[in-house]
Amino acid sequence: MISIRIYRCLDVMTMVQELAGLNGFFLFHIGAVFAGAMGVLGMLLAVLGLYGVVSFNATRRMQLDSTLTVSFRSRRRVASTLMCAAATLAQRMPLPAYR
Repeated sequence: MISIRIYRCLDVMTMVQELAGLNGFFLFHIGAVFAGAMGVLGMLLAVLGLYGVVSFNATRRMQLDSTLTVSFRSRRRVASTLMCAAATLAQRMPLPAYR
């Protein structure tokens, strides 16, 4: 009797199955998903930081306005004090160097 041995040394797959496997685009797909997730996390942290800075400045500004209103009790003096503070800040800011 003749025995026929079938060796399974070749694993035949379709192109879609091969590309979906580990040797195909699977690792690139995982890398792209990871990079996208890091981008979303970075955007979330940036928005949260910006919210914190704006909130801090708004709170400080409101406290300053209420302190000035209580201290000076007139709108003209509050406005002049704020304008003096703005002018002082403007003098301290360096001008950009144009070449």
